[in-house]
Amino acid sequence: MFETDRVPKGWPDRMNKMDEIWVPTKFQEKVFVDGGVRPESVKVVPEVVDVHFFDPEKVTDPYDLASETSFDFSESTTVYLSIFKWEERKAWRVLLTAYFQAFSAEDDVVLVLLTNGYHSTSSSAKDFMNVIEEFALEAVGKPLNELPQVHVLPPHIPQDSMPSLYKAANAFVLPSRGEGWGRPHVEAMAMERPVIATFWSGTTEYMTEENSYPLKIDGLVEITEGAFRGHKWADPSVEHLKELMLRVKKHPEEAVSKGKRAREDMVAKYSPEIIGAVVFEHITRILEIVAAQEVASESTADTHEEL
Repeated sequence: MFETDRVPKGWPDRMNKMDEIWVPTKFQEKVFVDGGVRPESVKVVPEVVDVHFFDPEKVTDPYDLASETSFDFSESTTVYLSIFKWEERKAWRVLLTAYFQAFSAEDDVVLVLLTNGYHSTSSSAKDFMNVIEEFALEAVGKPLNELPQVHVLPPHIPQDSMPSLYKAANAFVLPSRGEGWGRPHVEAMAMERPVIATFWSGTTEYMTEENSYPLKIDGLVEITEGAFRGHKWADPSVEHLKELMLRVKKHPEEAVSKGKRAREDMVAKYSPEIIGAVVFEHITRILEIVAAQEVASESTADTHEEL
C-alpha cells in the first residue's frame, strides 16, 4: 500500500516481477496500475478488523480519562479521540487548528491524543504538550489555559486497554493527508464510534455518509521535502473539520446512529470471517493455477521424452 497519489520510482519494475500484488483498497489498485503495475496482477484484498476484540458489548468500563487528567469530566463532556504518529502526514496542525477555532475554553469538550514520535526519541506526553503549547501560541495567539481542553495520553497504552479507550470517546477524529488503510479508523468504527476522517485514499474503501463523517479536502498539495518530494496528498479542509466536530457536539444522537451503522458495516465486510473467506478464495484460485501449470509442465516433459 501507499499513502500518496503515486507509487515511488522503481516500485512498478519490481512489482511486475511478482505474480500478484495484493492491495487493501480500490484507491491503491488505481494508484498502482496508473503507476505502471500490470492491471491483471493487482488484487484488492481488504484488511481485517477484529470485531470480536473491538466489541463495545464486551467493554463494561470505559477508559478512565478523568484519572489521567486534571480536567473535570461529566456525562455531557464530548470527547474527541485521535490516534496517530506525530508526523506531517497525519496533519496534526490541521486537527489542532480546527479544534481551537471550533470551540472555546468554556465548551465542555476535550481532545484526547494518543501519539508517538516519528523517528524521534522525544515521545513523552509532556514533550507533545510543549509542542502543542507552542503551536497554539503561533496559530491562534493564545496559551492552552485559554483554549478548549487538550490531553495527551502516555504513549504506551496496553493493547488490551484499547477497546475501553475507544469506548470512552464520543467520536474518533483524524484529518490525515493520506492513509494506506487506516487501522485506528476501523477499530473505532468496530467500537461504534463515529469517525471524522479525510475522505481520500484508503479511507474511501469503508467510509460513507451513513456510517461516518467524511471530511472534505481542499484539493491535493505537493510534498515539498523528504523521500517522497514531488508526490501529492490531501489538503484536509479546516473549515469542514470545524463543522463536523461541532456537529458531533450539537447532534449526539446522529453521531450515535452513525457509530452503530459503522459497527454493522465492519462486521458485515471486514471481520476475520469475511476477509478470511476472501483470502481463502484467492489461495484456492492460486493453487488451481499452480496445479494446472504443473500438469502442463509434466505433459511437456513427457512429450520431450517421447521425442
